[in-house]
Amino acid sequence: MGFFSKGAKSQVGDWLATATMEELEAMEKQGVDVTEWKAAVAARDGASAEAEAARFGSEAVDPSTVANPVNLDKLNPYKAVPRNKDGDFVKAVAGKLPLMGKDKVLQKAAGNPLVFASVVQANSDLWSPGNNTYLPAVLVFALDEAHKYDIAWLKETAKKIADLKQSADIPQDSRAMIALLRDDQSLFCCKLGGSIAGGADAWCATYSFEEQSILPGRCLPSEGIIPFVLKDGPEENHGVWFFDIPAGYYTD
Repeated sequence: MGFFSKGAKSQVGDWLATATMEELEAMEKQGVDVTEWKAAVAARDGASAEAEAARFGSEAVDPSTVANPVNLDKLNPYKAVPRNKDGDFVKAVAGKLPLMGKDKVLQKAAGNPLVFASVVQANSDLWSPGNNTYLPAVLVFALDEAHKYDIAWLKETAKKIADLKQSADIPQDSRAMIALLRDDQSLFCCKLGGSIAGGADAWCATYSFEEQSILPGRCLPSEGIIPFVLKDGPEENHGVWFFDIPAGYYTD
């Protein structure tokens, strides 16, 4: 297949990004040599399956097997509140302080809970290194002690929500939220109903990363788990605001 021009190869690459094995097998039956293309699609699908398992799988992920690992255990010293308002962590989380109300911001960064959030969906550019601003994602997180650091539960819940987006059978207590999720232009903050959350104090909300560069490797972690310190909210039909945690605090 070396006779393709540079432009044609680019078009083939774009097509292979979404081509299926069934399409290639149909071409093969017509006498087209698709050996290289089948290998490319198999590699693509394998990488996609690995990424899906890292984000939504119930098994613990070996950091050496993913492209952008994190070490959330490094945040253990900062889970208890209140934190030292004059400590490096609080100052780093608070970021650039406003001219007015500095103490209020520092008090929130020192006294508000640290939570883990799981990505339900995100702007595709957030999965690749970049320096974009205000790119959106949909996150699920919990505030109760039993669930807010439970990574397996957060992944499972994110998967439930992602699956419901594609489903025709939506529980009554989740229909309003799923309708918002299906609208790519919507901004929302919803407390999860019991059909998804069980007894957890759990929330699903849109969130925009002010600076993508604050993320580890300048992109979302492979497992889709991001730590934050709660800033304001959550409040239904209003929103949630987080302090972003610099990646150095949860990467090796």
